[in-house]
Amino acid sequence: MIRGVLPSRPLAAFCWTQCYDLPVSAGDEGATMELIKFRITNFRSVNDSGDIAVGDLTSLVGRNESGKSALLLALATLSPAGGRQPLSKIKDFPRGRRLEECKPDTPVVESHWKLTADETAQMAKTLGHGDPITQVAIGRGYGPDAWVELR
Repeated sequence: MIRGVLPSRPLAAFCWTQCYDLPVSAGDEGATMELIKFRITNFRSVNDSGDIAVGDLTSLVGRNESGKSALLLALATLSPAGGRQPLSKIKDFPRGRRLEECKPDTPVVESHWKLTADETAQMAKTLGHGDPITQVAIGRGYGPDAWVELR
């Protein structure tokens, strides 16, 4: 497993193109990781969502104000249009918790992605050693940076 930090600039079509200089075209439809599961913690009304599996069709069902939108908003903070910014303790940290508990590395999002065969081959070519990389975990806390694990 390889772990690194992504700077706060936006994630590209292939999230580590900027970190590892992988030649992937943004318009290349063959280069698309697939989100397989995610977990949200410490964000708005969500203390811990547990792992949420994602398939071809995933439905979020719940009562009003139960956190469905918060799950999607937190997931969107991985790659927002204007680039990742620090999250707001006041706006985003769960109410009822002490603001002193919120640090830049307080976890918010952990996502797991499955690579295509082409992406796995490109990773093997680029890294040149070890077991093939077939999955990637990407996450972030309250600070602007994200982390990446290659698995």
